[in-house]
Amino acid sequence: MAEVKILVDVWHQLVDGRRVRRSKGDIVDISDEDQCQWLVSAGIATPDTGGAASVSDVSAKTPAAATAPTKTKPNHVEKPLNTQARAAWDKYARTVGVDPTKFKTKAELQAALN
Repeated sequence: MAEVKILVDVWHQLVDGRRVRRSKGDIVDISDEDQCQWLVSAGIATPDTGGAASVSDVSAKTPAAATAPTKTKPNHVEKPLNTQARAAWDKYARTVGVDPTKFKTKAELQAALN
């Protein structure tokens, strides 16, 4: 059996045909190794650090969840959605070096930035 720590707000575990509610932070024994791997890889749970030796086997088979890409430019402003307000487009225009006061409407500004 492997012990995992639940990371999501609520997860319902099927135990002997009935659902058992598990909450964030609960330590749960998982008897099925495939289910344990799935919970870890889906980000629902993490192997319990104080758990059994089989937990380390599960973490070795799953990819690292903390490999999120980092931004190369800390002050980089992403292009706003077409439906966002004019102020968001003005801010974006200034970051890419375009003077937003030269355009009367948001549509003209968007066309110049696309």
